[in-house]
Amino acid sequence: MLANKPKQAIGFYENYSNLVSNDKHMISAYTLARLYAKTGNNNKAMQWLETAIGYGFNYTYVLKNDGYMLNLRKTAKWQKMINSISMKVYNKSKTVE
Repeated sequence: MLANKPKQAIGFYENYSNLVSNDKHMISAYTLARLYAKTGNNNKAMQWLETAIGYGFNYTYVLKNDGYMLNLRKTAKWQKMINSISMKVYNKSKTVE
């Protein structure tokens, strides 16, 4: 996230997200949610997280374990949003070869 300079990275990723296709927009939107969460702007973080989810971001493991999202996970808005989407679940029994 731009060498731990989240405020600088936000401008870069906002510009980038305007240029990319939908599948890449999902990832840049989630990155922006993380950056805003890291800077303490939970409102913008939630807006970008909702955008990422709108583009299909539904990775349970990531959302439950991302340290930047800790404060957001404590909110009623987070719970409502998480409960409204079909989350991708990883099958731990599968191994990568």
